[in-house]
Amino acid sequence: MSANESHIFEMADGTRLTIASSPIYSPMFMRYCAMMRRSDLLTDPRYATAKLRRENLSSLLAEVQAWLSTFDSIEQLQAQVSEAGLAVGRVRTLNEFAKSDWVREWNAVVEVDDRLGGRVRMPGNPWIFSRSELPPPGTPAYQGEHNEDILTELQLAAPEIQDLKIRNIMSPFLDGPTSSQAAAQL
Repeated sequence: MSANESHIFEMADGTRLTIASSPIYSPMFMRYCAMMRRSDLLTDPRYATAKLRRENLSSLLAEVQAWLSTFDSIEQLQAQVSEAGLAVGRVRTLNEFAKSDWVREWNAVVEVDDRLGGRVRMPGNPWIFSRSELPPPGTPAYQGEHNEDILTELQLAAPEIQDLKIRNIMSPFLDGPTSSQAAAQL
């Protein structure tokens, strides 16, 4: 029995992190025990099999959380996690991620014209290739701006598209949003 989920933990300082594997899967459970220096868990009957570890996941995760709480920083934790052959990563909010060094270095978030006289931040091309350059993203469309074009390409007839509008299944797009619509959409 395997599991692919990586659980989210919180350190004493509030830093949220994940260890990139599940302690349910037997080889990873052994690494978790080594990481925590908790060989006693290997013989704990609650965790004897993957099935039992899944059934007792709450208590197993509580053991991991208690151990994590003994570290002052993710940097201190990193060495012990790596020693067991596991990887740890900080879980960031969207705003934290957008302000990170990685995003700046890789140009993963870019500013573009919002078509209302301002600028808006949006995902860029976060990949860098040695022999080619990706074009910058274009100006973003407004919500619903291309609905009719796409539905027409999908061979919906004009009366069917009109019916979607009448039933409020498809919101209308009126030659650019009003200021309040634009604020809500951006």
